Amino acid sequence: GKTMATELKPCPFCGGEAAFESHLGDDDILWDYVVCQQCFAQTDGCETEEHAAIVWNMRITENGND
Repeated sequence: GKTMATELKPCPFCGGEAAFESHLGDDDILWDYVVCQQCFAQTDGCETEEHAAIVWNMRITENGND
């Protein structure tokens, strides 16, 4: 089952639904991303879905501040 950490919050930019995606990098490592299905904002590549979710969810609570 999914842990709390992998529960994705709505997109901080448009409020759309987010989903996990994986892409093979140049180094043949499979990177996990969280991507908004509406405006396609996304996280940087992370080593696990859980890490990508944490990055995504943290970004939201920052109210757009870097």
